[in-house]
Amino acid sequence: MELEIKDINPAKYNPRTINEISRRALKNSMDRFRDISGIIYNKRTKTLIGGHHRWDELKEKYGDLKVTYLKDEFFTIDDQVNGEFTGYLMRVVDWDKSEEKVANVTANSHTVAGEWDLEVLPTLMEEIYEYDNSLKEDLNLGKLELDLGIQFSEWESDIEAIDKIKAENSDREKVLKIKSPVDLFDQVAESLKEWVNIKFPNKGVSVE
Repeated sequence: MELEIKDINPAKYNPRTINEISRRALKNSMDRFRDISGIIYNKRTKTLIGGHHRWDELKEKYGDLKVTYLKDEFFTIDDQVNGEFTGYLMRVVDWDKSEEKVANVTANSHTVAGEWDLEVLPTLMEEIYEYDNSLKEDLNLGKLELDLGIQFSEWESDIEAIDKIKAENSDREKVLKIKSPVDLFDQVAESLKEWVNIKFPNKGVSVE
């Protein structure tokens, strides 16, 4: 089976963007290593370069695995285990130790991965939660919300839960999120800074 380029459509809802510096780094990475996004094994040093956590999960789920030559540099990781298709390939390369280390760092670098489009992502996440709200916990998408400082879905709790959170975070910094229209953002920010400086001088409270 072959696919034609015209039949491969980029997702219009893709929430990732990439700047020119990251795009150039990605190009250089692809020119040098080709695809290092999956499970990569260096046969010269007998070292797993990329996909360590995927490999650990596969071993835990399936136990002993057989890696079988498929084509070119690609090997299949047990087509079927107890009748279940694993769906994973391993790429096998032949690099010296120095090249291997460069590839390992590059494969784990966020500098070639692009950035979230924060205008597209919230709407996409709302659709995902509507489709299956359990994914927020199952795929740790709640952590994504915390990392980006965005709340994609309504948060519900009760007084006991709030008290517990307060107790567990009594020695931590708190972050207060305030929404405002874009055209009023600067005015709101300046007012908050002025209020904070008057209300909490030298108390470690700040507006960023």
